[in-house]
Amino acid sequence: WLQALFVLVFRSKAVPATASTADVFGVAVEAARFSGDATVRKGGLTLLATLIGVDAELWSRLPPASAPQAMNTLRALANAEPEKELRELAGRLAKAIDDAQASAMPATGGGIEDVV
Repeated sequence: WLQALFVLVFRSKAVPATASTADVFGVAVEAARFSGDATVRKGGLTLLATLIGVDAELWSRLPPASAPQAMNTLRALANAEPEKELRELAGRLAKAIDDAQASAMPATGGGIEDVV
């Protein structure tokens, strides 16, 4: 299911009209934090990276708690994930989210830490 969502988002460069952006984002975050299988975590991180990469308006379509929730997951993975590749990917994604949030803030605003 992660693979199918990834292919749909990657090829169409958007979340399919039949799915909620928040739902797809939630699936990606939940898969990324799944403790049972590194393959599932990698799929979640890949889907999350694709969502961030293809949807410039992503943050405006998500509930306000989505970015902090994703950041908590990504920071935890960046610090404690046993797989080096996934630790590095989580760290890069956390930086991308932080940068996206900072650029979306007013000129006087900061990054996601100011929101949390």
